[in-house]
Amino acid sequence: MRDGLALATDDFGGDFAPACSDSAPVEAAEFTPDECLDAFVAAFGLTERERDILEVLVVSDQSVQDIAATLFLSRSTLYRHISSINKKTGTTSRVALINFFWSWTPKD
Repeated sequence: MRDGLALATDDFGGDFAPACSDSAPVEAAEFTPDECLDAFVAAFGLTERERDILEVLVVSDQSVQDIAATLFLSRSTLYRHISSINKKTGTTSRVALINFFWSWTPKD
């Protein structure tokens, strides 16, 4: 878990969260997970629906089909939203998007 949110895994159960190589104690985060998500959405110009989808993607280890059902979307619609988010963030896959989100740092 990171900041109270579960980390995403690939479809084979592998953890794709960035590893922290610094062994120094981590100070209290400047941003809450929701604030970080909101900053990410604002920085990349995501829509409210894309925000909802990104939020589920970064905390869920469900399959794409299960995520689509949770969000009341067809699988193809979910893939179109993910593709749009990938285009806006410069990522190339769902896993790359999740990794990018967790490694991204909000700038003031």
